Amino acid sequence: MKKLLPIITGLCLGLTFSFLAGEAYFRLVQPKSFRIRGHSIVLPVKRRYAFDNKSLRGCDTPIVHTKNSLGFRGSEPPQDFGKYLTMVAVGGSTTECYYLSDGRTWPELLQQNLLKARNDVWVNNAGLDGHSTFGHLILMKDYLVPLKPDVVLFLVGLNDIDRDDLNTFDQAVLGHRGGKRALEWMLQRSEMLTWLQNVRLTRLAKKRGLGHETLDLATAPRREISKAERQKLLQKQSELLPAYEKRLE
Repeated sequence: MKKLLPIITGLCLGLTFSFLAGEAYFRLVQPKSFRIRGHSIVLPVKRRYAFDNKSLRGCDTPIVHTKNSLGFRGSEPPQDFGKYLTMVAVGGSTTECYYLSDGRTWPELLQQNLLKARNDVWVNNAGLDGHSTFGHLILMKDYLVPLKPDVVLFLVGLNDIDRDDLNTFDQAVLGHRGGKRALEWMLQRSEMLTWLQNVRLTRLAKKRGLGHETLDLATAPRREISKAERQKLLQKQSELLPAYEKRLE
């Protein structure tokens, strides 16, 4: 045992040094910006994204996507906030419209139309690509309740489809963290662990076919679905409906 003690001590010191070196690197360099840290949402504030679009038909080239000081899409909040009719849209990718340029998202088009009737309207887009109703609850609690807009518009449910489970993120929203409090504590404080966790989730999403891609219906191969296959698909969705209802509730 005495012979093993120096080896174990050296191993522990080596792992500690490696972790601290990795943490320092990620804090200084920040190789990728993620919007999830453990079970919290981190909104990108005052960020501008530009995409050299070569494949998305009907979209601008380049695509320009801007976040304001709140981390939302849209104009800055007015100074006399309480005197305006204020609205914030909440949803997933169909709300954020990540690959539509500024001025083309539906919350911005809504504001443009409302301004024709009255000039004291402010609409912002708090959509987050990939978020389910559980993510919306965290967004509401951490960002929108303090902001106190007059109206919150929800476009929800798409990212709850085909789900009959509650993952660790969903469980945390409900307060059922189980034995993962230590991991949650570390994810909240470690840049490196946050990066590794989000890389894992990104790869999992791609593996499940949940990434973005162009679908050209004019050239896509036609797939014939038999009556038996249709019945099987409908039966599966019918069985998932109670879990879908429960998630939305």
